[in-house]
Amino acid sequence: MSDSYMAIVNLYSRYAQLIDAGDMQGLGKIFTNADFSSASLDVHHRGAEAVAEHFSNRVKLYADGTPRTKHVTTNHLIEIDEGSDHATGAAYFTVLQELPGTKHVSIICAGRYEDEFARLDGRWHFVKRHIIRDLDGDLSEHLTRF
Repeated sequence: MSDSYMAIVNLYSRYAQLIDAGDMQGLGKIFTNADFSSASLDVHHRGAEAVAEHFSNRVKLYADGTPRTKHVTTNHLIEIDEGSDHATGAAYFTVLQELPGTKHVSIICAGRYEDEFARLDGRWHFVKRHIIRDLDGDLSEHLTRF
């Protein structure tokens, strides 16, 4: 696998780690120069501040400061145009959640990401992320509105 491919896969992983840690400011930062949209939430935001605010207002955090979730990203399909420093990506996601005081993990939703990336100053960045939720479980303990 190329360095570019791995750098883009790492962006997928970074997104999952930040949201699962409840770090909405960090999550916003990875979209500093990007558009963020969601088909199911009917939202469109641009830039770090707007994306951080979106997640801060939508994702429920618990006493430990996290949403008690694990975002699992699979089936990466990444196409890189090294000559133009542009790439597209698609991946599936599955979100697991364990609520405080329980020993039960639930799959609360699954869907896909449709992404665009650009290499700026030698580093890959999100340019666009569009989220499509294909399957919904009980999102009532994860999102304020869904």
